[in-house]
Amino acid sequence: MKLRRVCLGMLALLISATALASSADANFRALYQREWAWRLQQFPTLASSVGNHQYDDRMDDVSARAWQQRLGYWQDVLKQLDAIDPNALSPDDQINYAVYRAQVQNLAADDRLGQWQMPFNSDSAFWSDLAYLPGSQKLETAQDYRNYLKRLGEIPRYFDQQTDDMRIGLKRGFSVPRAVLGGRDKSIASVANLKDPAQSGFYKPFEKMPMAIPAADQSALRAQARQVIRENVIAAYAKLLKFIDDEYIPQARATLAAEAMPDGNAYYAQQIKEYTTLDLSPDQIH
Repeated sequence: MKLRRVCLGMLALLISATALASSADANFRALYQREWAWRLQQFPTLASSVGNHQYDDRMDDVSARAWQQRLGYWQDVLKQLDAIDPNALSPDDQINYAVYRAQVQNLAADDRLGQWQMPFNSDSAFWSDLAYLPGSQKLETAQDYRNYLKRLGEIPRYFDQQTDDMRIGLKRGFSVPRAVLGGRDKSIASVANLKDPAQSGFYKPFEKMPMAIPAADQSALRAQARQVIRENVIAAYAKLLKFIDDEYIPQARATLAAEAMPDGNAYYAQQIKEYTTLDLSPDQIH
């Protein structure tokens, strides 16, 4: 009888612990699902790249105001995560929690330290990343193509916002080192100097369109594409090229070390944590 009561007690504890884990797991999953849906809405090009095509007609909002609002959102997500006891989660979600919390923490830290004011480095850049747009877009119907053209039409606004962000960075000495900027403008010039819009990589989806789209519509969309690429895309790249050559490179910092920038030590430490997941000093890393 005593053994039976002990077994029943252990079973009750197990059921209680399972219910607690189930509840904690549900709260955690609801939190990260909400944040992920919000993140895709914030970054339409990210949404397209992961197969979510409901925002295919938009470019990201990268204005200073948008980044400030995102910082507030991610900080609130971190508070909600801190309210969850990781020990109450199932073993799998304990791992998911650790990975996800570090991810959001990095997003918030990069935002807070002004990473958005330096939207390119020595080997990647926001303007060259757009080369992936055609491949990430859903292009099956005439409406899909119209969505794509509307997105291309937003590139001037997107570049203007990036330029405004870089000006903020330049003003406070937060920039790519001038020493590594040689030749970085070539990838911009390759689009800015195009004479024929049909030679642009952005036009490639129009070279062979789905047969389900009527020939007349295909012809009209191709004509519209050449106009949008000429008047919006190429013009935006030309304007960006002038900014990079005439303003950014001459004003970029002459120093090399990240520590030389404003909040440089904090920025360097954050980069180490983000790329190594370790709380180590630069000296320890090297």
